[in-house]
Amino acid sequence: MNHNKKIELINISKKYSDNLGNMSVLKDVSFSISQGEFVCIVGPSGGGKSTLLKILAGLDSKYTGTIVNNPKRIGFVFQNFALFPWLDVTANIGFGLKMKGLDKTQILSKTREEIKRMGLVGFEKSHPKQLSGGMKQRVGIARALAINPDVLLLDEPFSALDEITARKLREDLNKIWSQTDCTVIMVTHLVEEAVELADKIVVMTSLPGRVHKIIENKLARPRNKRSKAFFNLVDSIEDII
Repeated sequence: MNHNKKIELINISKKYSDNLGNMSVLKDVSFSISQGEFVCIVGPSGGGKSTLLKILAGLDSKYTGTIVNNPKRIGFVFQNFALFPWLDVTANIGFGLKMKGLDKTQILSKTREEIKRMGLVGFEKSHPKQLSGGMKQRVGIARALAINPDVLLLDEPFSALDEITARKLREDLNKIWSQTDCTVIMVTHLVEEAVELADKIVVMTSLPGRVHKIIENKLARPRNKRSKAFFNLVDSIEDII
């Protein structure tokens, strides 16, 4: 892993305005992320974690503060899959490549690569309505990876899945990350999931979301989820939240 600073968030704040006035969602959020690092963001529900991801993705520009070295090539995996129901698996995965203007040969080559990597062989012509939740999320991850992102953002990607499916997808994601130099930033409401996957865990407060504590996860990989050290780290983070 290259520990040169890749991204730095400096005093990121966000407010929403409605008929009742202004509501502060994020307040002076600051932390840095190294290239190739796996970062998980945890904290109470409604604490602005997903909003922070949208800001990093460039989907929300109405904030104050500064993001230094925010990369241009970003993949985003959504909790609700966000697939195009009228497109088959191949077309969904290749959508971002098509938008970038790649030719059909390049798109087909890259989509085939991601279909194989994400275990989707045999489902190339299937539409989202024909897929299980786990398969839909595999398509979502494949689509995000197809553009060779510098940063992969994931917003509670496994929360809508059963535990067996989620466990397998966590294993696959961890394997893919370990084989690349891609930076991963994932929001999760499961502390155990964060401890299993992350190098760094950013613990947020409730509204307005602030950084309460940043924890460097020094547990050896692959993580032993039955070890005393694993449980102790989970307990210490849950005590903070």
